[in-house]
Amino acid sequence: MLNSALEHYGRQQRLTAAALVAARRLRASDFEGIAKIVAAFQVLAARDSLASIDPMLEEQDLSFPEQYRIDANSFGGTASDGRPLTTLFEQAASPESLALMVVTQVQDAARSAAGTSIVSRSPKLGYVRMLNPPSCGRCTILAGRFYRWNSGFQRHLRCDCRHVPSTESIAGDLTTDPMAYFDSLDEAGRVKLVGSKANAQAVADGADIGQVVNAYRRSAGMQVAGESAIYREYGIKWTSAGVTERSRLFQQQVGLGKRSADEYISGRRVSRMMPESIYANADSHAEAISMLRYYGWIQDPGAVATGRAAIAEARQRLGTARRRALRQQRRANRR
Repeated sequence: MLNSALEHYGRQQRLTAAALVAARRLRASDFEGIAKIVAAFQVLAARDSLASIDPMLEEQDLSFPEQYRIDANSFGGTASDGRPLTTLFEQAASPESLALMVVTQVQDAARSAAGTSIVSRSPKLGYVRMLNPPSCGRCTILAGRFYRWNSGFQRHLRCDCRHVPSTESIAGDLTTDPMAYFDSLDEAGRVKLVGSKANAQAVADGADIGQVVNAYRRSAGMQVAGESAIYREYGIKWTSAGVTERSRLFQQQVGLGKRSADEYISGRRVSRMMPESIYANADSHAEAISMLRYYGWIQDPGAVATGRAAIAEARQRLGTARRRALRQQRRANRR
């Protein structure tokens, strides 16, 4: 495995642990306070993920420079399924389940940022799943191949696997051989990996480990971050975070010509598609990039500046119209 990937994993583990320690210092019922802490650590984890992509590519002698600016702040404050963090934490049934939520949300923000960075660079770039043993059976068999840029990252609760950016032509050097990992374990580790002594014996006797794991564990709770019945419509995941008329997202959409500056007057609020749904629904890499820009996951400073100027002009028009209406009302009152 790449040294840069291992270093990235170490940093992420420390950030996740720090987030958990900070959250536990508050009362378990202080959901707003915990949400603020987790949001801050989501941004830190996302920032580290974004910064880790270039070193991992350089270690493989690959060059896919950043084509767009990605704002780490976009990945903070929102749960994996698009809802506000506070409403997620309110559903915690115990301090243990709350701690699990905290860990998962920080890790998901890092993975989402890494996936967005990979997509934004080139359609030739994909990723390999990095295992951090001990690993479960589902993660082990998923780590055995290369994934294209639009393949959602399957994970389960407590999953600490990560993206390692690569290309299909050299990804074989980074993939994990499921059987090699199985052979490296003792008997207890093998049983835990595939679910039972009988399953472990079957694999040792030559059964296909992928089929054994799939048959025993099925999906084993694996899902792409954000897959939930909450904030879903027609299979697409949305969030309402960061979409007010005063947000950079609104300004960027206006600057891109996708929304009217006059919508500022109405204070219209819309939803924002989550990155995982963008990858799954885009017909091409170019369309995915366009959607990431439209929904503000990729920043376009020029469009933001253009949109901000257009909104300022709309506000001025609104102010002028209101003053004119006020003068007319005063004249009418004098009569």
